[in-house]
Amino acid sequence: MRKLKTRGKAQPLTLPERHLLLTGKCWPSKGTWKEYGELAFRPFMLISPGGRDELRGLWAANKESLIAEWKAAGHKRRCWAEIEFSKKRRDDHGQES
Repeated sequence: MRKLKTRGKAQPLTLPERHLLLTGKCWPSKGTWKEYGELAFRPFMLISPGGRDELRGLWAANKESLIAEWKAAGHKRRCWAEIEFSKKRRDDHGQES
């Protein structure tokens, strides 16, 4: 979890954040985040409606490196965040923004 002292400074993505942006899944492929030394709550917080803006910001800040990592792993489809955040946004009244 990020600390108050580091607010405003660029921080590397945690493993759960990276996994969520690439796959759209809050849990690792095997085991639990605790086994990786990570907190399990963070991805669930980011995927919730209240955390979407922060998740969108993480994607914007790390987009190029994540896409390169995804392609280097041999995936032919786009990663989850690339698909998710390329969709047109709609506000609460159904209007595109």
